[in-house]
Amino acid sequence: MKTVIEEIPRAARRRKIRSMTSPIRPKFLQKEPDLDSPVVKAIDILKRLKPELGGARDDDLDFVISVLTSNQIVKHMPDLDGGENNSEDKIDSDIRSYLLYQSGKEKNTKIDDLLHTLNPAKIVHNLSELENINPEFLDIIDEYLGKCNFPSVEINDITDGNILLYTALAIFNKRDLINRFNIDERLLINFLQNIESGYKVGNNPYHNNMHGAEVLQCLDYLIYTTHLIDYLSDTHELGAILAAIIHDYKHPGYNNHFIVSTGNDIALIYNDKSVLENYHLSQSFQILYECQLLSHLPAQALRSVRKIIIDMVLATDMTQHFDILGQFKTKQAAGVLTPKNNGDPTLLLEIAIKCADLGHTTKMKESHINWTNRINTEFYNQGEEEKGLGLEVSPFMDKEKANIPKSQSGFITYIVLPLFQAFVTQFPKSGQMLVQLRSNLSYWNIRKLEDERNGNKNE
Repeated sequence: MKTVIEEIPRAARRRKIRSMTSPIRPKFLQKEPDLDSPVVKAIDILKRLKPELGGARDDDLDFVISVLTSNQIVKHMPDLDGGENNSEDKIDSDIRSYLLYQSGKEKNTKIDDLLHTLNPAKIVHNLSELENINPEFLDIIDEYLGKCNFPSVEINDITDGNILLYTALAIFNKRDLINRFNIDERLLINFLQNIESGYKVGNNPYHNNMHGAEVLQCLDYLIYTTHLIDYLSDTHELGAILAAIIHDYKHPGYNNHFIVSTGNDIALIYNDKSVLENYHLSQSFQILYECQLLSHLPAQALRSVRKIIIDMVLATDMTQHFDILGQFKTKQAAGVLTPKNNGDPTLLLEIAIKCADLGHTTKMKESHINWTNRINTEFYNQGEEEKGLGLEVSPFMDKEKANIPKSQSGFITYIVLPLFQAFVTQFPKSGQMLVQLRSNLSYWNIRKLEDERNGNKNE
């Protein structure tokens, strides 16, 4: 007489036994969602088919893969509705609204009165006097170059509020950029002082000189510790460092959606497209040219550096997130991102600065929580402004409905985690960041479950 198990077909029996013996995953260790675009999945299928065809149709398959990796035709927005028949794959409605909002796909709100609540910052004409540089501050920062964690708040206090100046100088010296590009150090200091002063306009809790320094230090780590440098020319290297330095210059503390919705002059100048990113670039380039920092470079090299800076800063616009990540994963799946193939260095740098811009999520928990509180303070300030102007409050910016564990869990799961997974796949030496990112995600998932058990919808 057969047992119940023996009556089950062999393949199903193996699945049954595995399910009986597999350990139960804690609920907070959620299955990481599959956010690959259909294009990436199609390329993976084609690559697996090639060996089975024995080389008979290699040319045809290579042609199809090359077409699929073309930036001109590929759209990379993932399916935010999830599987129709699998409730586990469905994305929480609040998180879905936030993702659509971040990607620029949210429903537009009609506004009768265009309110000008912000004015474009004026160009600095009177360049500041050079300060005496303290070599001890440079030594302190030098110890943190090439490391994942960077105590920016503490270092900013030590450097008398000049963390961006000293972080940039430390990197320019350590990476020998001053000698290789024959840069006048006095002009460099003058430029950095002016940029740092722009970061301090508005006294933002998050988008300030400390954030600028964190992104710069993190990008330095990603370039020089993970072998990304092997893909870069000298001009890519210089452009990347300058892009990190200026990427949020004169940030007003409000996001693009707010600037556009209120009809701000910045939005009118840049036609509602990546308005803050274009603003950061335009204002920074005017300082760069006034300081004559790169005026000695050949015209072709200067154009190359300028283009790299522009491409990288524009990549930090979250409405471009899924397309840029999708392009990266598509080329990654096709196996074309190698130094031998020139590796599309600009795309690699766009991904790197995006990682650096979201880098606080990979820091030690205490630092990550501090920066989370800082960005939420800016969000709530914007939410209050939106209420006062009679606008619809942006997702997760209503202080009265705040749920930080839920918003952080969703943001990391659907935005940050896929980004770092892709980067670490390309550059495994950055894996330590992914480990800490997952640890921080588990922290927020636990907090979210505790709130749900206690019946607390809001933070």
